Amino acid sequence: MLIDEIYTVESDNESSIHLIRDRKFFQAYERSAFRFVKFLREYKVHHKFVKKIGADVVYLGFPDSVLDGLRAEAQDAGYEWKIISDDRHIEISGLPELESYDAWKTGIVQSVGNASTNVSKLSSTVETVVPLKKLFVIYREFYDLTLYLCRLTSKFHRNFKFGLGDKLREECVSVLADLQCVVQSKIAFEYVRLERFLVTLQIRLRLLLDLKQVTEKQWIFVNQAIVKLQNLLGRNPVNQGLPECPVSESSSPLA
Repeated sequence: MLIDEIYTVESDNESSIHLIRDRKFFQAYERSAFRFVKFLREYKVHHKFVKKIGADVVYLGFPDSVLDGLRAEAQDAGYEWKIISDDRHIEISGLPELESYDAWKTGIVQSVGNASTNVSKLSSTVETVVPLKKLFVIYREFYDLTLYLCRLTSKFHRNFKFGLGDKLREECVSVLADLQCVVQSKIAFEYVRLERFLVTLQIRLRLLLDLKQVTEKQWIFVNQAIVKLQNLLGRNPVNQGLPECPVSESSSPLA
């Protein structure tokens, strides 16, 4: 569906969630995005101004790999799951009506605008425009890191696998989905979010090391991958005395 068609559907959308496929991702726009985060899952909501329709549009996206779990959650909640247009358009119906959509959308648009202003204020010290070629490299490196962490967390003790491990995997996939949208020029590159996530990841990995869920070799391996991503972002971080080791799947210390 084209954006003007989606916008028309959403203008008359009273109680459904429309999921639109875009390659390996599904996206929910406008009122569908509103109901999605209120009744199903909380995903990051993006905003852009679409010249073709002359309007601000809010939307969210997620990889198609989570679709089966999402369908189970929707059906367990008593909502109807209907496949339209050869699995490229899915409608989830039977949701309660919500009356606070306009206020919610206004808040999203304003918060994104404020964030953009804050980022521009940092432009003297932070390079926020990343060439497309480098974005592809960043995406690939982060994909490899996400894949490694998914395998690593699957071996955690059960006390950590389904709490900290689940959260770590979900956040990695969420950031990866954002990077995919950036590469496809669907959203702007959010430097600050990725930078903050990488720092948070370093802290979590240190905790996991102290909790004896990762070995020192695995901790070093992941930190080297994080440092490589930070270097690609132009931050040139200090390596905190970690020994150098090549970051590649073949050198993975994953047992």
